[in-house]
Amino acid sequence: MPTNLPLGTWNVRAMAEDNNGNQSAGILTVRDTFVLKNATKIVKLSANPDAVVKGGTVNVGGLLKHRVKTSWGASAGKVVKIQFRKAGATTWTTMTATTSRSRRRSR
Repeated sequence: MPTNLPLGTWNVRAMAEDNNGNQSAGILTVRDTFVLKNATKIVKLSANPDAVVKGGTVNVGGLLKHRVKTSWGASAGKVVKIQFRKAGATTWTTMTATTSRSRRRSR
């Protein structure tokens, strides 16, 4: 797949063509949609302190990277949500959000 496609929502349209290259007539309708996203990862992830009391503060840091052809580049200006899930719970709660920076660790 080409690496320069714009990210976001894409519409899938269908058209028929016979063995002679004759194409179907009529309006092409949207058959489905999909969202094209970049592969991402967080490196050098850290959280301190190791043990936290209820109501205490946790400092979380890391570097957000995205796939660029065959390597990984910094992802600046992206919203990163820090979420928490209580033991035994099935849903996550967003505790805070921050914006990633290109060269420094986001906290």
